Amino acid sequence: MSKKSLTKEQNNTLKTTTISREDRHTLLRSCNDTDAPYPMDKTITQLFEAQVDKTPNNIALVFAEQKLTYRQLNEIANQLAHTIRAHYQENFPQGIKADTLIGLYLDRSLEMVISILGVLKAGGAYVPISPEYPQLRVKFMFEDTQTSLIITQAHYKQQLNKLTAKLDLVANLLAIDDVNQATPTANLTSINTSKDLAYVMYTSDITGQSKGVMVEHKNVVNYLYALTEHVGDFFNRVDFSANYCFDFSITTILCPVLVGRCIYIFGKDISNIEAYLQHIKTNKIYFIKAIPSIASVIFANTELKVKTLLLAGEILSKQCVAQLSNNVDVIYDEYGPTESTVGVWIANIYPSTSKGIAKSYPNIKLYNLSASLTILPIGATGELYIGGAGVARGYLNQLELTNERFIENPFATIDDKAKGYDRLYKTGDLVRWAQNGNLEYLGRNDCQVKIRGYRI
Repeated sequence: MSKKSLTKEQNNTLKTTTISREDRHTLLRSCNDTDAPYPMDKTITQLFEAQVDKTPNNIALVFAEQKLTYRQLNEIANQLAHTIRAHYQENFPQGIKADTLIGLYLDRSLEMVISILGVLKAGGAYVPISPEYPQLRVKFMFEDTQTSLIITQAHYKQQLNKLTAKLDLVANLLAIDDVNQATPTANLTSINTSKDLAYVMYTSDITGQSKGVMVEHKNVVNYLYALTEHVGDFFNRVDFSANYCFDFSITTILCPVLVGRCIYIFGKDISNIEAYLQHIKTNKIYFIKAIPSIASVIFANTELKVKTLLLAGEILSKQCVAQLSNNVDVIYDEYGPTESTVGVWIANIYPSTSKGIAKSYPNIKLYNLSASLTILPIGATGELYIGGAGVARGYLNQLELTNERFIENPFATIDDKAKGYDRLYKTGDLVRWAQNGNLEYLGRNDCQVKIRGYRI
């Protein structure tokens, strides 16, 4: 998302709080009347296993010529989970515990999805690490997470052994290819609750400092229900071509298998446009999530059509909508930082006007606040604070920064507090409420920009 310079008027707005009682109630309560039921006491694993029982023979994953049904995916993930638990039982008296961080060092493949589910089934939380990351970033992530186990593929074992030795790191490697085929395939007894960690994903701020965002099962489950409720039947034949190190990927890697959809994995770099378009055509892809600038390039010179395009990670321009309008039946625009779990609002975009009707996801609370944390009137520019079911636990090993960015919600009702909606995430994003009830994104209050979805 790009930054726009603040005018003197906008700077002053951040400090002023002129608002009527009626508007205050509208912005504080009516605009945040988003409560909706979702299984907040369920884990990702429980929902996946329930789906396996419903559709055991449906295809869950397709990668090139390889296919896995829901039953097969569940059984292979169970074998990995049993192997992970055995490793911890052998090396630690207490075995594996909730919130145990396990590193993943994998290519985009069947093994990537299996490993994510295997870690969650074992009771841990996964930490995705890209084989393309520089050594110093990998070193930082290993040291920050203090992981004692890294799951990888056989072709990376030698590289990782050299890397861990060079960086003087202590971690065991488990190649998913080496899991004993005689390992039990039955579901494991769960050790998790919905308040336990599902994953830790690293982002950067304007200083370039990496921060591990800790996301719990219930955060992801709410996003799953919010997304599938909004896009409905369009969420089908899902393309997975994202980098799993960004929560952008949760939409197309975890959400589909929790509701019985099929994921079609694209294993090459998306810059190989010809191969990617062939992947879309061959697999009759319905649903793609992409960054606007990348989507524009991909569909620039093709007549290929897709049913649904969910755009996120950058500001969606009118020019981009116009470029894509001939290739896509339905366009959605999603906004949300990693710290509030993938997405907090979504807009249906109408190509004829390049405008959309934005809507907060269920159980998400949005506040446009001044510098003194007071509600700002409609039309006034302020900073966006996010509350509700998506707010992450905080930053790993960074208590001071967590306390600075994740603050107590001064507007939480008794019901909010009972549901755990007692904190706000300070986004640094500038917004204002429009007269039509939409929340408009205006830029940043610092020098951060996003390029192809990366925070710079």
